[in-house]
Amino acid sequence: MTTYLFFTGGYDSTYRLCELLIKEKKHVQPIYISDPYIDNYTNNKTRRRNNSNETNSQEKIIVKIKKMFPETKELLKDTIIIDKIPYDNQVSLAMKELKKRKYIRRSKCQYGAMAQYCKNNNVNVEVCAEKGGHFERKLGKKTTMNTNNNIVFDIKNNPELEIFRQFQLPIFTKTKETMLNEAKAYNFDDILKNTWSCWYPKKNKPCGKCIMCKERIVPYIEGFQTVSIKKDNSYSFIQNNKIEITLALMVIILIAKFSSCS
Repeated sequence: MTTYLFFTGGYDSTYRLCELLIKEKKHVQPIYISDPYIDNYTNNKTRRRNNSNETNSQEKIIVKIKKMFPETKELLKDTIIIDKIPYDNQVSLAMKELKKRKYIRRSKCQYGAMAQYCKNNNVNVEVCAEKGGHFERKLGKKTTMNTNNNIVFDIKNNPELEIFRQFQLPIFTKTKETMLNEAKAYNFDDILKNTWSCWYPKKNKPCGKCIMCKERIVPYIEGFQTVSIKKDNSYSFIQNNKIEITLALMVIILIAKFSSCS
């Protein structure tokens, strides 16, 4: 039996590819949607600009997997590449509704393209959204286990997620740290360093500033050079301490006010 997997060359999907091939010894059919407008409409600026970087990483990752684990050569199929995948009316309307509910950030994003691919081909495909990511935070409580022990969306109780019916969510319960530890246990953690995350590379180097760069937990290996991203934790600190910071500012303002009155 073949497992279909949306594969970008990113950290999460690469982990799952390795887990399927190396740990579970399963046949895998990777699928890559290369459409540069997969994440937004053509007139919007917010969209990934890393197609060539993702493609390069995919090639390196596959070469490295086969070299380190030769038995996977018979298990891994050639990647299916989809250049463009327009939404039909059902998917378009459903994505707009999910955006209204704040389940997704944009009404046109990778999840809509994935849903359209599943519908067009009538196939269940693994979607690599990890625990703690936006997709899991919004929809993690709307899942169930199917008869094959796969995590899927509970469509019966959440009919608005009908377009995601054919999604399988194998890493919805795993954080990036958990995946790294499991990769180390099966000796494929070095492969994760060949993954690509950055949406806005500059001169084919990661920008170090986008959300994808800041969430990365392993260094890059690109062009045979190691590039470490220095994380800026100031934003997360503010987000996690909003109440305390607000109270402290209020106290400072009150002290300043009373001082000026006296």
